[in-house]
Amino acid sequence: GEVHDVDLKNCTIGTYNVLEAMHQSGVKKLLFPSSSTIYGEIRKFPTPEDAGPALPVSLYGAGKLACEGLISAYSHLFGLEGLIFRFGNVLGARMSHGVLHDFILKLRRNPREMEILGDGRQNKNYFLVEDCIDGMLWALQNCKARCDVFNLGSETTVTVNEIAQIVVEEMKLKDVRFQY
Repeated sequence: GEVHDVDLKNCTIGTYNVLEAMHQSGVKKLLFPSSSTIYGEIRKFPTPEDAGPALPVSLYGAGKLACEGLISAYSHLFGLEGLIFRFGNVLGARMSHGVLHDFILKLRRNPREMEILGDGRQNKNYFLVEDCIDGMLWALQNCKARCDVFNLGSETTVTVNEIAQIVVEEMKLKDVRFQY
């Protein structure tokens, strides 16, 4: 069957290799881009850092959660400093993936109809890459803990249907049919 080890190799083992190289070379500080996917089905918005249990529903989320565990252990055992950032959906000018990017590509191919995965009522938390960087810099300058976790996102959510409607309006399209 199909092997599902991309997140294990690229995320978890990759992070282990970085931590081991830091330990060997004396580099002390790591800022780690984790993900809100570590929580699994999020039940509380905005989500506090101590929400739990963390029960990821994807291999990506499981890989990120494993990375967080390794960072915590290396921080406590070997004197590294780990700042872990659990991102919502980050938006920026040079995006190359994600729902907005996908919607734009789909509408360029067919401006009359667009497929939306699921029922369109899924809530998403979006925030700008500039706000993400500001949050990371604040933590870097103010956090005194050996290892800490920060949820970065906005306090509001938007549905996939609302996102689709905004993209249609911004592209100045009319009478687009959404297919679910």
